[in-house]
Amino acid sequence: MTLARGLRRLGEYRALALLCCAGYLVAGRLAHNVYPFSVYDMYAAGAESSASQLAARDRNGKLDDVSAYEAWSCPTAVRPNPTACEAFPFYYIPYHDAEAAQWIERHAGGEGGEPVEVVHHIWNIGASGELTTTDCVVARCTARRR
Repeated sequence: MTLARGLRRLGEYRALALLCCAGYLVAGRLAHNVYPFSVYDMYAAGAESSASQLAARDRNGKLDDVSAYEAWSCPTAVRPNPTACEAFPFYYIPYHDAEAAQWIERHAGGEGGEPVEVVHHIWNIGASGELTTTDCVVARCTARRR
């Protein structure tokens, strides 16, 4: 095989690859989200202007992930309910909140805890880009820093 013939063949493979990609994109648009085609519209949603995380706030106001604490003791089970917050509506991810609540439940019990509030820490981005934060108390507990 000569070099010129090899380059021509490589060009044919590139053309075939481009044709396959273009065909996939067209089929995805026509079929929308029928396997194995997709338009990946999960990435097309508009940007959120808020975000939140279930966090632990110590008596000095320092925020940390709930996993930074153990030996949790709360008067009742921690059940995040974002709609109960005065700052609602804000963006939250239910399974992240559930995982944080499960951490607290799985690491309950023990002695020597300090007062800790479980809060929805909320970030809001204003129309002009300014960032404000708000905390919504979910539970008042005691816990020991790990």
